[in-house]
Amino acid sequence: MLVPDNSRRYTEFALKPVSVRLATPEDAEAIARLHVATSLAAYRPIFGDDYTGGDIDERIESWRRMLVGDLTLAWMPPEKTYLAVTADETIAGFCAVGPSRDAEPGDDGEVMMLYISPDFWRGGVGNLLFDSGTAYLRERGFSELILWVLEDNVRARSFYEKKGWRPDGAKKPSFSRPALSQVRYRVKAAATRA
Repeated sequence: MLVPDNSRRYTEFALKPVSVRLATPEDAEAIARLHVATSLAAYRPIFGDDYTGGDIDERIESWRRMLVGDLTLAWMPPEKTYLAVTADETIAGFCAVGPSRDAEPGDDGEVMMLYISPDFWRGGVGNLLFDSGTAYLRERGFSELILWVLEDNVRARSFYEKKGWRPDGAKKPSFSRPALSQVRYRVKAAATRA
């Protein structure tokens, strides 16, 4: 897939071909660095200027542990993490998926994380990764798919709604800013749109 550049600001990334592959433990550092950089771009306007995106060394270690399926983590690691990479192996984004981490019983798959480098925003990478992740969840046989998103993250919510997802009424505090809420989105697995 060729990713068009939608802004003069990002000309060095114009029309770079990207492909999707599964992440490996060797990708942990690059994913962690993208995770922090993207978190800053996406969440600083919501959380405020004091938001740092997290400690990079802790993120690298967490990603190493997640990518080997370390079940001693405080949260369930994803089953699969898909990467969008350029020909020179620059990671443009990632999508992590697996069984729902919610305590409620059910047969739900979850899109746990979707982070796209701001250099690739609005260029099709998010669609490519999201579609790869949700296709895997459908293949796994989950009847419904869920995800959690910050209530104030208008950009992400708009993306999910364009994909046919809708809030189901569930809310919980954000893990990093408990004063802010996350809302759960849900869709029937057979109803997901490309």
